[in-house]
Amino acid sequence: MPYCVKILLLLKADEATSKLCLLIEQTNIRPMVTDDCEAFLENIRKESVAAVVADTQLLPNGPAQIIETIATCDSQPAVVLVTPSDTLSQLASKTVLESVDAFLPQPFDPDVAAFQIRAAVERKRKTYNSSEHLLDLASNSGILETVKTLAFSLEAKDMYTLNHSRMVALYAVLTASALDLPEYDIKRIELASILHDIGKIAVRLEVLNKRGPLTMTEWDHIRIHPLVSEKIIAPIEGLRDLMPVVRHHHECFDGNGYPDRLAGSQIPLWSRIIAVADAYDALVSVRAYRPALLPEAALSEIRNSSGSQFDPLVVSSFIEVVEHVQVPSSHILLVDECPSCRDAFASALAEDGHQVDIVDNATDASEAVLAEDLDLVILDIDVPGARGFHLARVIRQRKPDIPIMMCTAMPGLQDDIALWELQLTAFLPKPTSPELLRQEVRRALAALTSSETGVVSTSGRSY
Repeated sequence: MPYCVKILLLLKADEATSKLCLLIEQTNIRPMVTDDCEAFLENIRKESVAAVVADTQLLPNGPAQIIETIATCDSQPAVVLVTPSDTLSQLASKTVLESVDAFLPQPFDPDVAAFQIRAAVERKRKTYNSSEHLLDLASNSGILETVKTLAFSLEAKDMYTLNHSRMVALYAVLTASALDLPEYDIKRIELASILHDIGKIAVRLEVLNKRGPLTMTEWDHIRIHPLVSEKIIAPIEGLRDLMPVVRHHHECFDGNGYPDRLAGSQIPLWSRIIAVADAYDALVSVRAYRPALLPEAALSEIRNSSGSQFDPLVVSSFIEVVEHVQVPSSHILLVDECPSCRDAFASALAEDGHQVDIVDNATDASEAVLAEDLDLVILDIDVPGARGFHLARVIRQRKPDIPIMMCTAMPGLQDDIALWELQLTAFLPKPTSPELLRQEVRRALAALTSSETGVVSTSGRSY
């Protein structure tokens, strides 16, 4: 099959670059790679390309070299910069930001980079008129699902942000319903909630998970993530209405937020809703630098910030919602052959009043799923008689709606495609702290309870 488009890459020759090129070629894009800046710039002038991708460390005079060179060309390719995370805040303050279609941290993840490049090319696709330049990408709906999967996969890499966007989406949707917003708005708020923190791909984990106060430089680094979120979704036509929503979800009602210090009604309503949901879920979640707050304490903080950080009307509706979202005592099946893990898990779950049935093999687990009225299943990755993923497929076939959580001591398995194929609720490392286990169980059950039974607002609307 002939290539549809060409792109130029100024990258070092290494394993990540090789994998990136393979992934790009699979989508019918021809990559042209060099680590020579002069050759790269000359090729921009000579070749008709859909995108240029450059490691800023290989640009002696900075990204402006690329922008100036493109300005002299007939074609206007997408620009993707690969740059160390600690330089993103510097770039964000310069005019070059407006000329760049996407940023990738260095070192980059080839899978994420391939997605970003394809999305950037799609944004520029309409500038190519002849059939040889038409890129055969997925439809907008397919791209939407891809970017949502990207958001979830990025969360799964960090145990402290597991399921955060899903819970923000849950609370935001319930709050929007309580405010009697139209169904269309509610659906868009749900999608914006899932994507609001996708820009944290550009924030170093050691800063996000720092145990202690952040320096001013570290705060500036974290505060670029709404801008990066906006950049990531910008190439996708079906998401462009959400760009201001994700950009402004850290603005404060009194004008003391970021990135643009908007105040009051200047802040998009959808952003104001997500801001409250985002803050609450962060407060009730375990973080590297602090334990989770109890819901009552978290709600107290939200109330105290009404009128300063948050919109008072949104806070009122949010509190109405959350006070009705209860996590009931539930029937949980734990499948694990390790006695010490079983005992630790069962003890932690018993603190929340759950009934825990324990089995140590796949056969008994399959029988229990059929025989018992279960609310949640927790699996180890390796279960005598079957792999955990195989057992999860069996459970999913028999009871499609039951939440499944998987635990493993083997690192990196959260990247497995089965996490998304099987729609696992959480993927926890072993050993897992009791606090993190209880947190994820509460999240799973809260989401399940809300979706199954709904909550009724004081206005009589079901949400």
